Amino acid sequence: MIPQIFFSRIEITNDMNIGINFSKVGENEEGEMWNVILTFKVVGKNKEDQEVVYDIEASYGGIFQIGNYKEEDIGKICRIHCANMIFPYLREEIINKAIKSGVPQFTIKPINFSHMYEQQVQQEQKSEQDNQ
Repeated sequence: MIPQIFFSRIEITNDMNIGINFSKVGENEEGEMWNVILTFKVVGKNKEDQEVVYDIEASYGGIFQIGNYKEEDIGKICRIHCANMIFPYLREEIINKAIKSGVPQFTIKPINFSHMYEQQVQQEQKSEQDNQ
């Protein structure tokens, strides 16, 4: 069965999510080596009935050498600075997949990873206060 997206003009809404994972993979005399992986998912749904029209997901990562930083700063560095370096490549990968599959064009706006990190810290602090 050929999807209706290719035959009719339907209005599509996109739900976009990004995830950041990082882990220590080694160390040398200059610092620790960290693997940072961004995962981005976009789900296009028919605005009328919320039926999924397409679902595109991609992950992109990098190995970063991080030295002379406190352990509590590593998460911030990986979630902000490393993510900022990886994101343009991941965005290009998602857009290329969409173009090659023939789905309607959409844009992925730049992400403020610093703001995203601050929101996450605030949520963690709030949940800690609620648990006390």
